[in-house]
Amino acid sequence: MNDPAKLLLGESPPAPTPARLLTRQPGALGSWGHLLPLSERQLASATLRCLRNAMPHSVIIRVLQHAIIDEEPLETTLALVDRAIRNEVPVQEKGPPTGARPCQSRWWNQYRRAVVDSLHGLAERCELQLVVAHHAAKLVDLIWLLPHASSDEKAWTAKTLRSRAAYLCVGALRVAADAHNVQEPSSALLEKAVPDLFAQQCRQSDARECELYVRQHIGWRILAPTPLHFLRIYVSKRPLYPESTDVLADHHRNQPVNDEVRVERLFLYVQKWCCFFCSMCLQHREFSGDKVPSAKLAAAVLLVARRNLKLTPAWRPELEAMTSFTLAEVAPVADRIFEVYEDEFREFQREHEARAQAGAQAQADDEEDDGIDIAAVSAAADAAIAAETDDAAVAAIRSAFDDVDEQRAAARVAIDDLASRGNLGAGMEHTIGSIALIDRLAAEFGVEDVPDLRAEEERLMAEARRFGEIVRADPAMLARFRAARAVHAPTDDDAVAIIRSVTTGEDAVEEHQAAARAAIELIRARGVNGIPLHADNARIDRLVAEFGVERPQI
Repeated sequence: MNDPAKLLLGESPPAPTPARLLTRQPGALGSWGHLLPLSERQLASATLRCLRNAMPHSVIIRVLQHAIIDEEPLETTLALVDRAIRNEVPVQEKGPPTGARPCQSRWWNQYRRAVVDSLHGLAERCELQLVVAHHAAKLVDLIWLLPHASSDEKAWTAKTLRSRAAYLCVGALRVAADAHNVQEPSSALLEKAVPDLFAQQCRQSDARECELYVRQHIGWRILAPTPLHFLRIYVSKRPLYPESTDVLADHHRNQPVNDEVRVERLFLYVQKWCCFFCSMCLQHREFSGDKVPSAKLAAAVLLVARRNLKLTPAWRPELEAMTSFTLAEVAPVADRIFEVYEDEFREFQREHEARAQAGAQAQADDEEDDGIDIAAVSAAADAAIAAETDDAAVAAIRSAFDDVDEQRAAARVAIDDLASRGNLGAGMEHTIGSIALIDRLAAEFGVEDVPDLRAEEERLMAEARRFGEIVRADPAMLARFRAARAVHAPTDDDAVAIIRSVTTGEDAVEEHQAAARAAIELIRARGVNGIPLHADNARIDRLVAEFGVERPQI
């Protein structure tokens, strides 16, 4: 019978190089690498080197043949590797834990979360990326889950693993850092960073021995992908869909997402919520790699993040094509994630529900006693929140009612809605503008018992100052921000003034021209097929004349 390796890879099977595993075109890593952050490219390279050097050839043939032949993208290849590793995890059996079945340990099932939390803290103190911590936790899970050969004299029993849990984490962290091609934390740094929970164990254990044990018993499975790896790939493809000619726009709170500044802000929140929910899932055994495929959990986390941000539709055909999962496949996992989230942060949910019930009761009492039209009050409050300026918000409420009590009721509803944004699960965070609007409405309409958000405002101001320093230090980023503001300025004079603002000195002309070019490209982008809208032609002409930039070729 013919050798299956020769049938798949040719008469003389070549080594499965990284380029061959992904594209069958030597040196073609750039064809997919540009989609990924630098650290992700480094991980991919390390992953595929490990495949070439350590994975048994039979596993390559059995698991990765479709990726080799069909030129699948990186996430598909990693999903196949993840499936191969999950297939090696045995079904849990009854009976006491042994060297071949350490995963049966009651201690591990009970204290796994404490170990994961400590591993997170250790990575943070060592200034390692979150993805390294997640990868290290996956390796520790595999140490407990993968069976060992009965003839393996060096296999540790569950009792040994428990006694060396601290340095097992340290060893896994070093291995994960090496897999991501980042500098491993030094021994001196680890001695300072090891959590107090494991301080005594760390004095009695040998970290290097634990690192070698991880490498020996995990083997090629060191390349195991985590949900966060898949999420980083998904997020790098920007799973937000602003309004365009060929794509139905995402809607945020029933408003189309068609403003670039708003898109960038929502994209930032998508990343934050993805990291939050992914880290939360890491703490729970039911979401570990042997229970839910990493790619599927990543897709479910993305769905939860979009739901939590009130983005509609929550799941789109583009997302299904990107992740290879339908809504029916990821919805049950996403629902379970949200259930765990509500259980974990029930105090925030209770506070939000209590405020909502109190507000509804107060509105019902006012309606019964004073005949206030609740629907009109809610509509006025929504108009005030949607207003572009504080003056416009005040005017929206005053124009809706002549009665002072009705105006106060509408202001109260608007303030309660704005104040609830700080609660986890509300889908939105406070902004400097929303806090200022709360103060303005309370002062204008005499609303009492307003939440004190001074500390939150100070935090936001500090973040704004830090962000401003970052933007001012990056000319390209500064140009993009000015361009976005200039595009949405009410008049051409305002657009020119925005671009000319702040920057002075020798480099002012170049920076002004960069911002003007960026603004012109944004104006073209919101047109049709690269052709600006007729109403925008005058602004393009003004920017060309003011800053001496080239006229766009249409």
